[in-house]
Amino acid sequence: MDEAAATSSSSSSIAAPAEVIAATEATSSSSPPSQPAPSTSASAIASTYTLSPSSSSSSLILGVAVVDFNHLQGPIVEWAYPSSLLSPDHADLTSSLPFCALPDGSHLSDEDFAHFHLLCPSISEQSTVFGISCNRQIASDKLLKKGKDVTRSTVQKAVVVLARQPVFAPLRDKLGIVTRAYFAQGDLAETGILVDFHDTLEAGLRAAGLRDPITAGEEGGGEPEEGAPTPAVAEDLREGVMYMGTSLRELVFKFRFKTLMLVKLLLLQKRIMFFGYPVERLCVYEYTLVSLIPGLLLSLSDCSSPSLDYTANHKLSVAEDVKTSDRRSLLRFCGCPLRLFGEGAFFQPYLPLQQIDLLKAPSWLVGTTNLIFRQQKEYKPDVVVDLEHCTLDFAATHQPPESVQGTAPHATNAEPSLAQIVSLTPADRKWMDELVSVVTESYNPEDPARPTTMRFEGSEDWLRAKFESYVCAMLSCTKYSDFLDKSDPAAAAAAFTPGSHPAAPHASSSSGTLTPNGGSATTLAGTNTKTAGIDAPDSVEAIRDFNPLFLSAFKRTKAHAVWSASTSPVLFDLVPYRHPCAGRVSALEDVGLRLSAGLHDLRLEEQVRDTREYVEKAGRGLFSMAERFGNEMAKRRREWVEHQQQQHAQQAAAGAAGADNEGRASSEQAPSSATSPGGAVTALDDITDHRRRQGLAQSNANGTSSSTVVEGAGAGERLEAARQTLAPHAAAAQQAAMAAGTEVRAALGRFGSYLGSRGWGASTPTPSTPSTPRPPPPT
Repeated sequence: MDEAAATSSSSSSIAAPAEVIAATEATSSSSPPSQPAPSTSASAIASTYTLSPSSSSSSLILGVAVVDFNHLQGPIVEWAYPSSLLSPDHADLTSSLPFCALPDGSHLSDEDFAHFHLLCPSISEQSTVFGISCNRQIASDKLLKKGKDVTRSTVQKAVVVLARQPVFAPLRDKLGIVTRAYFAQGDLAETGILVDFHDTLEAGLRAAGLRDPITAGEEGGGEPEEGAPTPAVAEDLREGVMYMGTSLRELVFKFRFKTLMLVKLLLLQKRIMFFGYPVERLCVYEYTLVSLIPGLLLSLSDCSSPSLDYTANHKLSVAEDVKTSDRRSLLRFCGCPLRLFGEGAFFQPYLPLQQIDLLKAPSWLVGTTNLIFRQQKEYKPDVVVDLEHCTLDFAATHQPPESVQGTAPHATNAEPSLAQIVSLTPADRKWMDELVSVVTESYNPEDPARPTTMRFEGSEDWLRAKFESYVCAMLSCTKYSDFLDKSDPAAAAAAFTPGSHPAAPHASSSSGTLTPNGGSATTLAGTNTKTAGIDAPDSVEAIRDFNPLFLSAFKRTKAHAVWSASTSPVLFDLVPYRHPCAGRVSALEDVGLRLSAGLHDLRLEEQVRDTREYVEKAGRGLFSMAERFGNEMAKRRREWVEHQQQQHAQQAAAGAAGADNEGRASSEQAPSSATSPGGAVTALDDITDHRRRQGLAQSNANGTSSSTVVEGAGAGERLEAARQTLAPHAAAAQQAAMAAGTEVRAALGRFGSYLGSRGWGASTPTPSTPSTPRPPPPT
C-alpha cells in the first residue's frame, strides 16, 4: 500500500460492520493477483511504523492490539499495530496487557468492555497508559479459516486501544462497531480493518481538538504545537470529552445518601474496592466517582502505580491571582485538582488477579469481579462497594490513618471507626436529600443519563456542579479550621468537641479586631487578616456541618499536605466556608431523613421477596386443592342423583311387569276349573281380581322397604368412596399449609435478625411459656 492509499485510509470514517466488510471484500476482489492481500499490506505498514518517542510523543493513540485466549498458554497478545509493541523492548506491556483486556468471567457475556491503566515506561515515561478493550467470542464452526490453535468450540478475543488519556467515551462505541465487524469477517487473521481503525481514531481526536497536555507543554512546560487550540479551549474540550462516559445520575439513584460517603472515602485516600459484574458498569461507576472531585479526572497521569508521583517532577505553587467570575480560575485558587493518586496510591478500574501485589500500597481505588479479592486477608480493603446490593461493607477493624503532619488537633484516645468518620451530618443528609429527590423524580431506567423533565436541574452537569461547590466549601472550611487553631484555640477546641458551647471571643476595645491573645490583628503568610465579626458559635457550626472527625482525618492525609502547601491560608476569605445547607435543617426533619435513608437501606422489597413467593405458592396450592375438592363433591352428587333416578325407574318397571304376569296366569287357569258357564265364571273372576289387588299391594310394600335398605347401603358406600378419594388432597393441603407457615416464621426470624444487626430494635427477653404438645394432624 503506497503513501496515497495510507492517507486515504487515515481520512476515512468508521462505517457500519456490514459496510466495512463489503468494502474490504470489494478491495480484495478488485486487486490484481500480483498485489498482496490486505492483511499482508497491513503487516507491511506495521513493520515500517514503529513507536519511538521522537515520532509519536504527541500522538493520543498509542496503538491497537488483539488479545487472544489461548487454551494452552492463557491470554496472550496475538497482534499489535504498530508491530514494535510486540518487541522485547515492551515486555512490560505484553506481560500485563492480556490479563487486563480479558477480565475474569468475560466468557459469560457475548460482549463486554473493560477499562484499565498500565505502567509502561518503555512507551510512556512517568505517565499512565490508558486502555479500553472490547471482548467477544464466536463459535469455531462459524470461522471461515481456522488456525492450528483453535481446539475448542468457541474462540474468544479482545480488541484493545491504548491511549495517553482516558478518552473512553469517544472510543467505546467505535471500538464496539469495529470489533463486531472484525468477528463478522469469519477470518480473525484479517487485521486490515484494525489498521484503518487506528488511523481513523487519531485523525478524529485531532479534529476534535484533543491533545495530550503534558506533551503539548500545557503542564510540563514548552510551547504548544502549531494550529492547536488555546489552553483554555483545549481544557474545555478535554473536560467535555472525559465526562461523556460517566453516569452520575445512575450512581446517585442507586447509592442515594451513600454517594457522599463514597466521596469522603476517596478524599481520605482509603483503600476502596468496587465489586460486581459486568466489568463495564464496574469501571463506569469508578470513573463517575473520580469525576466528582473537581479536575481529578483530567489529572490521572500518575494513577497507574504507587511509584508514580506528578508532584515529584512538577512543582505546585500558590495561585497569585484569582478571578471569581471564572470557574477555572476559582478552582485553581482552591487548589484543585487534589492529588489523590500518586506516591503510595493508585487507581485501577479493573484489577486482575495477577496484580494483587499492588494492594500492599496504603491507598487505592480498584474494581474487581473475582471473589478471591474479598476473601483474601493479606490486603484487606477499608470498604467494599457492592454493586449488586448497593451497600458499603466496612472492614471489621479500622487501622489509624497514616500520619503526615503529626497527631491531629483535639484527637482523643479512642480512635473512631471509619464509618463514624465518613458518616453524614444533618446538613449532609439535607443536602443529599435534595439531590436524590430531583434525580428520583426525573429518572428513566431506559435512559438514566437524561432527566425526563429535559431541564438543567437534575442533569449530569447540574449534579457535578453541586458536588463541586460542596468540595470547594469543604476545602475552605478546612483552611478556616486551621485559622481558628491559631486565632481562637477555644473556638477550635469547641468545634472538635461534641456537645460543647464556645465562649464569646476576646476582642480589643481599641480596634475591634479579634486576636488569639486579645491584641492586635494577626498576620498570616504576610496577609493582614481582620477577623472582626466572626461569631464563634456560628464558626463551630460551620465546622460541625462537615463532620469534625472527617476534617481531622483529612488533615492527616498526604493529599492534604500537598494541597495545603499550594493554597492560600486565607482561602475562606473568597470561597464560602459554610455548608451549602447550613442552618436549614431542623431536628424533626433530620429524624425523618434518617428514617427514610434507613428504610431504603433495609431494602424490604428484596428481603421479603422469597417469603412472598412462598406464601403465594402456598395460596395457589390451597386454592387449587379447594377447587378440586369442590369439583369432586359436585361429581359425586351428580352420580348419586343419577343412581337414585335409575333405581326408581327399575322398581316401577319391575312392579308393572309382575302384575301383568300374574293376570295372564290367572286367566289361563280359569276355563279348566269352571263348572258352570255362568255365575261360577263370574265369581272366579271376582276372586281372582281381589287376590291380584292384594298381591300387588303386598309387593309394593315389600319393594318400598327393600329399596329403602338398598338406598341407605348405597349412600354409605358412596360416602366412603368420596372420603378415600379426597383424603390425599386433604393431606397435601395440610402439608402445604404447614410448609407455608414454616417459611413465614423463618422469614420473620431473618427479618428480625436483620433489624437487630442494624440497631433498629432491642432484643428484650420475654417470659417463657410452657408449650403444649401439638396434636398430630388428622389422617
